[in-house]
Amino acid sequence: IKEAQSLDFSAGRIYFDADTHFNYNFGADDFTVETWVDCRSTNGMAVFNQSDSNAGSNSSFILWVSGGIIGFYTTNSTGWTHNIEPGINIANTGWRHIAATRKGNTMYMFIDGKQVGSLDMSGVTIASSTRDLEIGAQTNAGRFTGSIADSRISSIARSITTDDGSEIFPVPNKPYEMDD
Repeated sequence: IKEAQSLDFSAGRIYFDADTHFNYNFGADDFTVETWVDCRSTNGMAVFNQSDSNAGSNSSFILWVSGGIIGFYTTNSTGWTHNIEPGINIANTGWRHIAATRKGNTMYMFIDGKQVGSLDMSGVTIASSTRDLEIGAQTNAGRFTGSIADSRISSIARSITTDDGSEIFPVPNKPYEMDD
């Protein structure tokens, strides 16, 4: 049950700040950012974040909810320059698995294992950042209201290409193991 394994960010009072780590600097390499969320607000708020507000400087990526709509945003210098905004409202819809992955020259976004957007990333290098990784906030603002569970950042693309060439994402049904 997700409720027993999650961090509750109700009323946006807390957030988690992790030290900077080389795996968060994606560059032009494959990666995956994934988490379970139970979003209980439509306010502008961060789920995963390594940026300052508006990607002004020293920013890399953010998984952001605005108006209940989830999006994944990256930058190659300043400003959010390479974004996937599928227009899907996740507020007050219960637990949802969200994933963003870069596989070769394409970035994909998935909700509950289904591809909801893609973006050509040919020639794009996502900016490196020395900022800490934040879960549930953006620079002590944009605080998430709801619960976040089983979050993972990987230096590999975890989506699967099907026989027809489309992408799907294997939604985990148990907590991650260290070698998953």
